[in-house]
Amino acid sequence: MTVLSSMPIDHLVSFKQPPVTEVALGLQFSEPVVDLEVLAAYSARLRDFPKRQQLEPLAPAREVFGAEPSAPTFTIELVPAYVMPRTWFLSEDERHLVQLQGDRLIVNWRKRDPSDTYPRYTRLRPNFEERLSELRGCLADARRADPAVSLVEVTYVNELAWPDVRPGDVHPPLSRVLRAFRDEGDTAFLPRPEDSTLQSRFRISDPAAGVDSAGRLHTALQPAFRVGDLTPIYILKMTAHLVMQMSDDAGIVRALDLGREWVVRGFDEVTSTELHGIWGRTEGVSR
Repeated sequence: MTVLSSMPIDHLVSFKQPPVTEVALGLQFSEPVVDLEVLAAYSARLRDFPKRQQLEPLAPAREVFGAEPSAPTFTIELVPAYVMPRTWFLSEDERHLVQLQGDRLIVNWRKRDPSDTYPRYTRLRPNFEERLSELRGCLADARRADPAVSLVEVTYVNELAWPDVRPGDVHPPLSRVLRAFRDEGDTAFLPRPEDSTLQSRFRISDPAAGVDSAGRLHTALQPAFRVGDLTPIYILKMTAHLVMQMSDDAGIVRALDLGREWVVRGFDEVTSTELHGIWGRTEGVSR
């Protein structure tokens, strides 16, 4: 297996039973490079992903820093007659997923059964590297130019649940989920909310490159009900978008590692100590 770089993976906090239900590692090219010829060649290489689906393509992701134009602008955009769909390549058990569209490659791991164990980043990043290496081989065979990478994405989806919450209960207060929230006292007029939704954005700094805007960390918390027994839970999605300099493979890997570091350290900082105890938080290597 060909990997992009031998750069080490940072030592971070870890959890013995992490609540991760999905991880996505991906990148976006500066322009569409995958056409039908490349898609067909790539499909032939993914023999371990026999199931196929086609979906609408994802819209381009972007991170803009500085002032946005305050006045609306009028533009005319020419829509091509044919747009490459987003193709899903699924493993037989559907736990592993590769997504490919004209300008995007994403590799996912998904929890499909309560007994599934999160395979850890040390396995997922090499899997992404292999899928990217295969795609580059297909592009080279089709005599396509090596595309520039405009954005790297690291996404973790976490299921936040409590042993003492049962089906039919209301969602626990945010003070049991996030450190920044506290319960209101008995004199508060409003009762405890039935559930809550929260979104935040954080600028990602890159001390190694001396820049304060290497990307953004997006966090989104929303109430949900666990499939199967309808127990109230919260879903915490954390996505790091990196738009730092990625002129070579080492830059792509460093962007992945930086995004994953912000997701892991951010997750540890915003979630409650009560949940840390449930998940078995440990100081050491977060694989």
